[in-house]
Amino acid sequence: MNQIYHIGIGKLKPHPKNPRTDVGDVTELAESIKANGIFQNLTVVKSDNDTYTVVIGHRRLAAAQIAGLQELPCVISEMDEKTQVATMLSENIQRSSLTVIEEAKGFQMMFDLGASMKEITAKTGLSETTVRKRTKLLELDYEAVCGATARGATLQDFCDVNTLNDIKLRNKVLSDIGTPNFRASLEKAKTSEIIQKNKPEIIEQLERFAVKTNDASELAFVDSYYLLEPTDIIPIPADAGHLEYYYTENGHYIYLYKEKLKTLEEIKADKRAEDIRFRRNELEELQAVYYKCRIDFIRNCSEKKKVLSIILNYMADLFCSDKGLIGYSEELIASLLGINRNNDYEDNLRRKYRENPEFVMVCMIYSALEGEHMCYYDNDATYLSNVYLDKVYGFLCKLGYEMSDEEKLLQNGEHELFYKGA
Repeated sequence: MNQIYHIGIGKLKPHPKNPRTDVGDVTELAESIKANGIFQNLTVVKSDNDTYTVVIGHRRLAAAQIAGLQELPCVISEMDEKTQVATMLSENIQRSSLTVIEEAKGFQMMFDLGASMKEITAKTGLSETTVRKRTKLLELDYEAVCGATARGATLQDFCDVNTLNDIKLRNKVLSDIGTPNFRASLEKAKTSEIIQKNKPEIIEQLERFAVKTNDASELAFVDSYYLLEPTDIIPIPADAGHLEYYYTENGHYIYLYKEKLKTLEEIKADKRAEDIRFRRNELEELQAVYYKCRIDFIRNCSEKKKVLSIILNYMADLFCSDKGLIGYSEELIASLLGINRNNDYEDNLRRKYRENPEFVMVCMIYSALEGEHMCYYDNDATYLSNVYLDKVYGFLCKLGYEMSDEEKLLQNGEHELFYKGA
């Protein structure tokens, strides 16, 4: 049995490498210690100058100092520095008292002290995957991570951010964690990375016969290249030796033009068409981003909620619609529930219903309301109200969905991308 020593509180020092940087509010613990004393000893290691460094018991030490105790019961242990850090890390993980960034710093300290992955997983009881995910957080801006954590960010949020390769994009998206804009910001960052990869390849091909221009108003449109998809080899036009070719970069597309003499009216018409084409393309990209945000929200809404009244109201609305009974999309339901539509669909649907009937009903209602191509704009990129998409958002918001600032601008017709005429 370990011998307990009563050591003067002035000789006890917090561990400088404690992964938990903030012991939190110890006021209540201090009151309890003041009234009843300390029932559980601290674990310490001998330091220089007749002092001791606390390994286990930092909150008790802080509370005892407030309570005015003169000495504390301690077990003096012999541990090397690596074991000290591992012990503090394991103790705090078991108490769920560390933030994910504190855990990450603790793991990195152990690596820096020479611990292997096997040692860390053995001492903490966490998997290699978890340890890797945590330590990868240290690549992110520390202040931004702390801010995101304060706004309620989860480990999964951070893992989603870390799927981005560009560290600048990661840190930019971090600022939106904990806000309604986060999911859209993440999707846009993913899109940006794809563009960063595909754009140089397309430009390299075009520059075999074309040069970049910022003004295509007097040129003839030839083709467009979508930057979110890899492009096949672009052939050199047969007349490239006789006519000049140009390209412009605009949003998610690169446009190819060639020289052509035009009338003033043709130039104005082409300029208007180019403006509308750009706005519509950008609106389509936003539509795709927010469609995915809505789908992801429903897909991750699997925990049981008190949604019976919401379900009943929307079911009644669907059945009493002036358009008649609206059908459900089996394809979307199967996707949301993660079941195979082709094999044993009915059996799998019943199984999912038995497991979580509320969630299945939510998916069925959503599949009846949602449409992949529903939007708030017309063919000419002008604003177009959409009562059906409004219903989708109404349903989602009742379930806890938060519309981003940009979604609200699209819904009310105030987004800058809407075409408002020459």
